[in-house]
Amino acid sequence: HAAIGALESIIKIKEGNARLNIDLSEQYVLSCLDSFTCNRGGFGYRVFRYINDTSAYGNDCNGIIPEFCFPYRGIDKNGNTFTESDYPPVTCDQKCGNWEDFLIPIVDYKWIKFNNMENEEIRNLIKTLIMEKGPLTIAIAHTWDLHKWGWTHNNPNDYYAYPGPCEDYLNHEMVVVGWKDDPLIGNGGYWICKNSL
Repeated sequence: HAAIGALESIIKIKEGNARLNIDLSEQYVLSCLDSFTCNRGGFGYRVFRYINDTSAYGNDCNGIIPEFCFPYRGIDKNGNTFTESDYPPVTCDQKCGNWEDFLIPIVDYKWIKFNNMENEEIRNLIKTLIMEKGPLTIAIAHTWDLHKWGWTHNNPNDYYAYPGPCEDYLNHEMVVVGWKDDPLIGNGGYWICKNSL
């Protein structure tokens, strides 16, 4: 969801049309591209890799299709137990018949690891990339504390205070769309993110 959300925003920016109603198919990624994209955590760079891949891993073509051609069929089990017969897998052949007419290719993507970089260098690089390229997908350690905070803080003026180094592994992706520098806030500001939860 994060990769597709970022791509939708980048297309609007590149087209210079904020009102462009672009809605891309997450189901295409899940059902038609290499299953490795989700079976190992669903990192955004893998989604971009396989959208761009013209081999069998990328469904033999570069591109993503619109939502109307292959609507999302995710299931929220909400604590219930379902068998596969209750909800059979959504296979790639369930996309619309003329799907190739709607393919939207991508030219390039980048995967950046912030190894051996200081926090200030990382912040400046992320800001530069947002300014020059558009929204980014980022991987975070989504902790239970952050999860609880998200359920109770819905005011646009609320921000989650960075708790310090986290021992958890990267387990969630979001889209970073901007930032606010503010010396009155701990750590000097905050990131503006779009989340699919």
